[in-house]
Amino acid sequence: MNNITLRDIAKVLNLSVSTVSRALTDSYQIGDKTKKLVLDYAKAHNYVPNRMARGLKEGKSRSIGVVVCSIDNNFVAQMLDGIDSYCNEHDYQLIIMQSKESYEQEKACVNLLYAGGIDGLLISPAYQTTEFDYLKNLQKAGLPIVLFDRLSDHIETHKVAVDNFKGAYDATLHLINNGFKNIAHINSDTKLSMATERFEGYKKA
Repeated sequence: MNNITLRDIAKVLNLSVSTVSRALTDSYQIGDKTKKLVLDYAKAHNYVPNRMARGLKEGKSRSIGVVVCSIDNNFVAQMLDGIDSYCNEHDYQLIIMQSKESYEQEKACVNLLYAGGIDGLLISPAYQTTEFDYLKNLQKAGLPIVLFDRLSDHIETHKVAVDNFKGAYDATLHLINNGFKNIAHINSDTKLSMATERFEGYKKA
């Protein structure tokens, strides 16, 4: 059975296509009664939005690219689950790729995503990544980029991460308060700010 379209719903409910479209996207321009009417009908008849058609109309692909070190990591998996849930709520497709901690693979993943026409990029840089010129070039080309988890001062962009300084400080202080004196700090040789922040927190304690 073919999926019903916006036009089908509009015809049955005696509404305009634009009204149905706005109701399905929870527009403030549409009253609650009409929204409920449209949503109930769409749900009952298993309406599936045509993301491609909507994207063409908006001039967007309605897809977000994500590059992480590996999905075989509980912390990363939880972040991806949250990102995916948000994308689903806003009718965006999430495309996930893995760098495997390789700068070259990370760069290849990003270039592939960009060639595919993503609307934005979320990236947690690989440990091998020490230069960000290729990301800067994509920024100049108009691609919105957000660094998350692993940040760097070598690129000006939106960044989201935990408080690495406080985490390392609290962990070290906990050991000190429990009588430990010879406390080692093992870190990576990287330009990512998380390493520096954790070391500074360790020293501060």
